[in-house]
Amino acid sequence: MGPRRRELLTRWFLPLAAVAILVAVVAAAGGFREADAQAGPAADPGAEIPLARWRLTVHEVELVNTTAAGSPTDTTLRVHMTVTLTDEESQFGLPSGIVSVVVPEGPAPESGFEAGDVWSSQLDPDLPRPYVIDHPWPPRPDDGAQPPITAVPATVAVVVRDETWADNPLFGWDWSVDDVAAVVTLPVTDNRVEQ
Repeated sequence: MGPRRRELLTRWFLPLAAVAILVAVVAAAGGFREADAQAGPAADPGAEIPLARWRLTVHEVELVNTTAAGSPTDTTLRVHMTVTLTDEESQFGLPSGIVSVVVPEGPAPESGFEAGDVWSSQLDPDLPRPYVIDHPWPPRPDDGAQPPITAVPATVAVVVRDETWADNPLFGWDWSVDDVAAVVTLPVTDNRVEQ
């Protein structure tokens, strides 16, 4: 083999072979498939889920069309939990994105918000307290009118994500929502009232 061939072999073939082997290994390990939005360890309803600065217990999910105070509202998936802050400083509420709901074979609910007409939003260290998050469902289309429900889902998955303390380029060191910590599958109780 001449020096020109040897140069081509070492310059092009060996690096391309290494890349091909790396791609094959990543593909075999499942690295190219789409990630599942609710992939994570399963937790039972009523089981405490320890997080970096919270302990959450998901109790139930109900389908309602009234606020916690009884006023009419959009149809909503209401998640009932117990939340305990384990950090040293009080917080105004759970960070957005910590708890989400997945409806199997249905449209994704809108982002949740705390049902603040039941409890104060203040969460103090080491004080467990009931917490309710409402997720409007089905989501509103662009025209603003919520579509009617054709079928009540039998179950939903409540996805609980953890947080990490990380350096944020805009705000410096801060907590940010991270990977799925637990997935709680619960039956949906239909508690809508006729209006």
